[in-house]
Amino acid sequence: MGDTPECAEMPKNVCLFGKQKRTNDGVICEIAYERREVANNLEKLKIAIAENPDFISENQKELWKKQAAAMEEYKRILGERIKDLIGE
Repeated sequence: MGDTPECAEMPKNVCLFGKQKRTNDGVICEIAYERREVANNLEKLKIAIAENPDFISENQKELWKKQAAAMEEYKRILGERIKDLIGE
């Protein structure tokens, strides 16, 4: 999946829902790219949560945890979509 030229050339500001007809492979690449971005941002958030900085309010820390949980679920669903598209 990630080794195809289409995935390798995916620009950062890709339009996921343009008017051009998209192939399954193209959609898989788009979703995989989005999942990778969510996963990267989630890891950064987890690091911030683990560091538990004093200058961040307890309310913000609780919101971080809720955000991380939502991102985990979103990442999981993107993975399910990829599996469905490749026929697993």
